[in-house]
Amino acid sequence: MVLKKGFCEIFVRRYLTAVRVAIAKELIESFGYSQLEAARAVGMSQSLLNYILHGRRRNTYYMRIVENDGVRRWIQEFAKMLAEGKEVPLCSFCAIIAGCEETSRSRPDDQNCGV
Repeated sequence: MVLKKGFCEIFVRRYLTAVRVAIAKELIESFGYSQLEAARAVGMSQSLLNYILHGRRRNTYYMRIVENDGVRRWIQEFAKMLAEGKEVPLCSFCAIIAGCEETSRSRPDDQNCGV
């Protein structure tokens, strides 16, 4: 028998960088942040953000996130909160993605949560 990983551990490994990049991109496009400002706001390096945004480094989970309408709406909401100076709890985003993962497993044809 093997100890099962918790979803938070899976979230950090698979989705955390992707979520940060998606929120940073939203800050840049919708709120006029520079790459450096956006990278600092989401807690990542500007160089990594630049590499992913310009396709020099691939992140499979980033594409899954930005192509999902439901998750994209949450990204927009979280970016808005950051732009307003509010603290954004990533645990909330983890719970959103966990719900999507569970939905995908139980109903693979569900288009709302295809991450």
